[in-house]
Amino acid sequence: MKTEKIFPCFEVEGQKIPRILLGSSPFLGAGQFGVKAYQYYKKFFENPENITELVIEAIKLGVRGIQLVAYREIAQAVKQAQVETGVELTVVGSLPFDRPEEGLECLCDLNTKAALLHGEETDRLNLKVLNSWFKRIRNAGFVPGVATHKPDLTLPALLKSELDFSLVLVPFNAAGFLMGKKETVYNIVSECDKSYIAMKPLAAGRLKPREALEFVFSCRGIKSAAIGVAAPEEARETFSIAKDVLNKTLQC
Repeated sequence: MKTEKIFPCFEVEGQKIPRILLGSSPFLGAGQFGVKAYQYYKKFFENPENITELVIEAIKLGVRGIQLVAYREIAQAVKQAQVETGVELTVVGSLPFDRPEEGLECLCDLNTKAALLHGEETDRLNLKVLNSWFKRIRNAGFVPGVATHKPDLTLPALLKSELDFSLVLVPFNAAGFLMGKKETVYNIVSECDKSYIAMKPLAAGRLKPREALEFVFSCRGIKSAAIGVAAPEEARETFSIAKDVLNKTLQC
């Protein structure tokens, strides 16, 4: 299978993770897509062959990693794409809030490098529960991390703790979409206390890819971006731009 040049990686705890990840929010019809959320749920989650098709397209475009919300339905579709292409993707997984046990089990069957707690769990700031999950994630052989939906409130508390995690999946975009206090989040991420992966970098389609990704990668704390796409033509445009922006960023 002919593919484009693959994306570069960064390292965390000795694990290599691509600097561009295919996001999986469209596959589960996440709420940030507004009126399109239900359409995406019907298109992808209820018809996983469409997930497989889109993952294959991303692989052809040089994408070698996925930020996977680890529902079994999505994981199986990703596995099928790997079978059909012969390409094994690097997985940064998120444990579904309603099925965390199943999520961890799914991630053990993939080329998972890191496992993140869902934002709904992280933002409760129950440090005892978080610590227990981080131990389980390490025991499974993965780098532990968190996702957050309230980064301006959650990150200051987490970074003051002594919890054992290295990765943070954080809303990060030029529009400040779902970031809370944008300046607060930008300053925290810029300090590079952890390795940050930007989610919602295009603000759920509100921003044009080039300007959006130039902003994301202008922040030194951002090591990677998870970009969800909903159609092959969207994937071709977005990942082509991402490759150009990253190349220019790395040359600076």
